[in-house]
Amino acid sequence: LFVLFAVRTFASGYDIKTSSVIDQPDVKVLGWYNGSWYAVGFEKPGTLNKPPRYKLFKYSEGFKSGKISVLYPSFGDKTLYLNAEIIHNKISLFYASCEKLAEFVDLLDAREGHRQIAHIFRQDFDPNTLEADGEPKEIFNEGDDYFSSCGIEIAQSNDKTKTALLVKCYYRNQKYKLIVTDNQLGQIYSRIFDFKQTKEYFRFLQLKVTNEGNVFFVAKVRNDVVTLSQNNTKEQSTYYLYTVNKDELKPKFITLTSPV
Repeated sequence: LFVLFAVRTFASGYDIKTSSVIDQPDVKVLGWYNGSWYAVGFEKPGTLNKPPRYKLFKYSEGFKSGKISVLYPSFGDKTLYLNAEIIHNKISLFYASCEKLAEFVDLLDAREGHRQIAHIFRQDFDPNTLEADGEPKEIFNEGDDYFSSCGIEIAQSNDKTKTALLVKCYYRNQKYKLIVTDNQLGQIYSRIFDFKQTKEYFRFLQLKVTNEGNVFFVAKVRNDVVTLSQNNTKEQSTYYLYTVNKDELKPKFITLTSPV
């Protein structure tokens, strides 16, 4: 018995279009910028010994035309892609790099906060030509910043004028780095803060930045390491809500403790 079902679909006020096929198995959509959509696509997941190559994609409104970059080589041996965003009129790709065998082993740990990163770089690309704009720039150095990182978080304001980049600390460290950028004027500030007043180890959960450049983020007290404080019970989760005002030198915070 052969049955044919005919289905009618209705759409009012919508003109849905599809781009050409992005033949990369790992894709991040960067979003809308200056009249075009942008994305970055990577080859099949690689390893630290053989990181994946990548392409940049640009599509006009309605996908009437598009542009695809050349297939770029990986960032190099012993590198790890972290994130990408359009910042200060550039497409910025962030990656971790290690030089020593000990650092290489640290990068292999995939648990949140346990991956230890000594160096983080940013490679910029021109959004029009999709070509590299200069050499990679180091934004985090374990030796200069006096703590180890485990990765980054990026957030943009609702009006897309401000970008906040949080360099998260390695789970046994108590410092973090916050970089806030005006997407037209450039960097507003770059500061390193610590959690010494709380005597706890943190895991970062959420990052936001306002149109004025003020930052809000949430940190949870880790329950997978022994904390410095002896006052917490296993039944409770403690969260810290932080606000960082661009005109003040220290963040303000409040503490929330959940019920059992």
